[in-house]
Amino acid sequence: MDKGAQRLLWITAALLGVGLVMVFSASSYRSVLIVGQPYLWFSRQLVWAGAALLFCVCAWAVDYRRLLALWPYLYAVTVIGLALVFIPPFGRRFNESARWIHVGGFVCQPAEIAKLTVIICTAGFLARRREKLNDFVRTFLPLLAGVSILFLMILVEPDLGTAVFVFSLAIIMMLIAGTPVTYLAAAGFLASPALGVFAYLKWAKIVDRLKGVFSDDKPHQVYHSLIALGSGGIFGKGLGHSTQKMGFLPEPFTDFIFSIIGEELGFVGCVAVILLFACLLVGGLSISLRAVDFGGFLLAFGATFSLVFQAVFNMAVVTGSAPTKGISLPFISYGGSGLVFSLVEVGLILSV
Repeated sequence: MDKGAQRLLWITAALLGVGLVMVFSASSYRSVLIVGQPYLWFSRQLVWAGAALLFCVCAWAVDYRRLLALWPYLYAVTVIGLALVFIPPFGRRFNESARWIHVGGFVCQPAEIAKLTVIICTAGFLARRREKLNDFVRTFLPLLAGVSILFLMILVEPDLGTAVFVFSLAIIMMLIAGTPVTYLAAAGFLASPALGVFAYLKWAKIVDRLKGVFSDDKPHQVYHSLIALGSGGIFGKGLGHSTQKMGFLPEPFTDFIFSIIGEELGFVGCVAVILLFACLLVGGLSISLRAVDFGGFLLAFGATFSLVFQAVFNMAVVTGSAPTKGISLPFISYGGSGLVFSLVEVGLILSV
């Protein structure tokens, strides 16, 4: 194992360790109220962490070139999964959204799988077409069509944030691969009608969320998130001493766990987490630049960018710099599927 892989493992271990500690701290109060003990969500996260590490090792052991060759099959499975969310009895609807499927006692969110699929499929497709990246008809349009199908299927769930995340990730990978910028501008133009229709149908909700960014009238979550971050000061109130997690801040151990980090560990704790993600970015990009082939370069870059982009998006929401959206903080937020896919992406980077 080279030093780059070792550094990436240490960074991942540090982020996972911070996540387990903060999930315990942020969920303990609510856990005591429900079951009389503080370990309800922490014990579940421990189990998921063990499973996620196993998946990480499996992804690491797989020859990524064989995985890239399977991209058409992975794409087909993802499309089927996204379709099943609308088909009873597989689909599960919560809060007016069809985002989950239930198969054999297992519940999953296909849109989360799409984040991983778009990385593998984009890298696999472009690796085969490296010498024909400028071919608008036979390279760019088929790839754009495939990504647009994922984008539209996620958008109608509805899940605008994940849809834009998946589409943006594919566009960035195409840009890094060397696709002409004019083609990418065309992609944005072609996606605008779907976004326009969605904005028209959801205009009231969009305006409400934008007010949370551009006005002083913050949504309930963001308001208490900012209180948590501000009350932590430089060094925080101390681990376990958050008050906002006691029924004030919704989702304190999932999407808004960074607020609890700020309240309990202060500015120093927040900066430490940001630096860990910065180190993850540098480590992942250094591995991608040393890849022995074009497919490996794109795969490692896409996985690295996905993890860091998601972290930046989560922190932007938590600090009121972006509209509220259910985007978790990789490795740290509570949640089994998110943790599994984050560690699988690390495994793919290590495989490269």
